[in-house]
Formats: sequence, structure tokens, C-alpha cells
Amino acid sequence: MPPKPLIVSIDRVEKGVAVAESDAGHRYEVETARFREKPTEGMVYRVPVDAEGEPRWESAHADPVEAARRRRQLGNRMNNLRKGDSGGDVKL
Repeated sequence: MPPKPLIVSIDRVEKGVAVAESDAGHRYEVETARFREKPTEGMVYRVPVDAEGEPRWESAHADPVEAARRRRQLGNRMNNLRKGDSGGDVKL
């Protein structure tokens, strides 16, 4: 059975380097040239893993459906936090 793909989201892209974080919390700094298409902030990628457990970035593919689901989930969390915040707790 082949290893499960690594699922990462792109935190940011700076100077030709994509900073990705896996669902397990591991951080990767990968040259954008290693991707088939230029990675974008917030996009989720499924990255095949070779037999040694190394990510095959050149075979990564974007998962826009999962990225949209995660954005909705984050938006819902933020809205719930705003509802529970009465404000006024900062004194200047």
C-alpha cells in the first residue's frame, strides 16, 4: 500500500520560497520552482510521499475544494468569537 499523501496548506510565499504547514504541524520551506504550478497563500496541496517518506513536491496538486472548506470553517470560528466578545476590555 502506498504511503498516504502529505496534506499541507501554504502559509506564505516569500522570495521564491513557499512556507507550508502540514496537518500534523510540521513546517516546510520549499522553493516555489519545485511545484508544478506556483503555490498561493491559503491553498491546500496534497503531496505524494516516496517510499522513504520524503515529499514529492513536483507531484503536489492543489485541492481548492479543501481550501474553500477550511476558509469557511475559519470564518465560522471567527464569527463565533466576535459574537462572544463584548468589547471594551482595553483601557487607554
